[in-house]
Amino acid sequence: MRHCRPATTTYLPNKIIALLAFTITPLLIILSFAAGRITMLPMPAGVHEMLKFACCSRGLVFPQARSGDPESWYESKSIGYVDMLTEIYADENKEIRWALTPSVLQHVGSKSSKTNSLGKYKYQLTVPRTFWNFIFEENDVKQLRWEHQQQT
Repeated sequence: MRHCRPATTTYLPNKIIALLAFTITPLLIILSFAAGRITMLPMPAGVHEMLKFACCSRGLVFPQARSGDPESWYESKSIGYVDMLTEIYADENKEIRWALTPSVLQHVGSKSSKTNSLGKYKYQLTVPRTFWNFIFEENDVKQLRWEHQQQT
């Protein structure tokens, strides 16, 4: 900067440059990580191939002709968390995982593979009960109802 504009030396001393480089820059990097990937680099709307072990809400969509396959497979396993079983099923059957953006699912369960601990206090909500998909809340109910009626 100083090579291009020597006049900046008067209002950009070395201390200011050092402050910007070694204090504010790391703080901005920390802030971007704290804000999260969804905030900083959101997925564009539509259907995209989901990375293996991606997170978090999972909903399965199968053609009606194939819906019996995963159903009988889940019943044969009889125990386990649905999100983990979904990953296992996809791996065993070499399925491609697809992500739909914006999300059309909301977690409403009281149990999850993440953790089921109560936290510090006995009457505090379990961790899964505190999960909330805020993007889901941006869906327009009337628009979704209209789209559903068009499909049925």
